[in-house]
Amino acid sequence: MDLQMPVMNGFEATEYIRKTMKSKIPIIALTADVTATDVSKCKSLGIDDYISKPIDEKLLYATIVALIKKQL
Repeated sequence: MDLQMPVMNGFEATEYIRKTMKSKIPIIALTADVTATDVSKCKSLGIDDYISKPIDEKLLYATIVALIKKQL
């Protein structure tokens, strides 16, 4: 989930997914600017993890695998 999207940002999209859709699908925040405030907001909205940009493909893959294993 990119946190800085036009129309609906990643925080709003996550809130919709969690509260309206009632989905527990894993969400990884992708952001160029990881601040303590953003990390806190991510956790409070139910974002499972976050990765800063530029994206390291190996880290993204490892994060996805870890979240899938956690659900099993």
